[in-house]
Amino acid sequence: MALVYSEAHCVLVAYCGDLVLWIFGDYSSAFKQCCVVPCHFFISCPAYYQRTELLLSGITGAVVTWVIEPGGKGLYILQVLNMSGSELVVGISLNGPLNSLLAMCESFLRILVWWDHMHLAEEQTFSSPTSGHSFTCCCSCSSEDYLFGGNKVGQIQIWKLNQNMEQKPFINFQAHSSPVVLVYSQAKIHTLLTAGPEGILKEWHLTSGNLLRELRICKEELYSLQFIDDITFFVHSQYRFFLYHMSCFYQLFNNCGTSLRSLNRIHCGSNRTLIFCHAEDSLFCFLCPITGNLLFLTWPFPALHKAGSAAYEPKNKELFVTMGNTNVIIFDTTKCPSNAQIHPSS
Repeated sequence: MALVYSEAHCVLVAYCGDLVLWIFGDYSSAFKQCCVVPCHFFISCPAYYQRTELLLSGITGAVVTWVIEPGGKGLYILQVLNMSGSELVVGISLNGPLNSLLAMCESFLRILVWWDHMHLAEEQTFSSPTSGHSFTCCCSCSSEDYLFGGNKVGQIQIWKLNQNMEQKPFINFQAHSSPVVLVYSQAKIHTLLTAGPEGILKEWHLTSGNLLRELRICKEELYSLQFIDDITFFVHSQYRFFLYHMSCFYQLFNNCGTSLRSLNRIHCGSNRTLIFCHAEDSLFCFLCPITGNLLFLTWPFPALHKAGSAAYEPKNKELFVTMGNTNVIIFDTTKCPSNAQIHPSS
């Protein structure tokens, strides 16, 4: 079963492999059925393109675009874009280079462009000169002019996009031992993410191809992994699904800017904890252990260079710092940065 949502029309379009498209209202209309539309061919990968408010679907040898009638009262075919060969279109990516679409066939990646904002045309076709294995996922990186494809034997295949339509430089490397579930370019930090059904997410340097790190995100077989936006991704396993936020997943803690003297986990009651950092520049800070967000920071007082031990009192939310003499500095951690009160110890 495949399901897509049209925000503009407030409807869900479902396909269950029965040559029929079902249209339902969204939660605002209690998911009431709007209509049933016969499609007369097997649909492999429905998708909704928000800019043109069109429904797209892949079939054998073509991509079909559909117009959704107001209120979801009906569907009708706008265009059938026939492509060379008779391969099934197994996936459609809405984030191709320069606002184009990517149609993923069994052994070809095709770039489709909008020539009048409503109709598609095929612009370029890419295939692997070394592998005849079917593609499973794809993406592009417009800033670096790359096209990436993952296949059923765990390979990542890379094409350098350029103005020469005949010359298409090609690179491939083995990323996983089984079909690639995800290939996703993080252009801002110059890395490439890949994932396999074994539940491991790997990060690669975008140009050198060096493996930077790998993390197990799922102990079950991973069916799909998809980015919802630049910082949030959806994971679907055999029995469960998860949402991850990249700030929690990729870099848990803030960069403190200097080496740490100490790092402790503080229990504050009611199942609440804080990460307490004492840096070499003598500053004290609290971090959220879930997001890594900075919650509290002291002013850089010269006296803190002589700071000794520190203790946190969760009831009044105060931080006590000893100075190696008879004085104790008290910080109000509800304020950031916090003013200090110096008290002589008794």
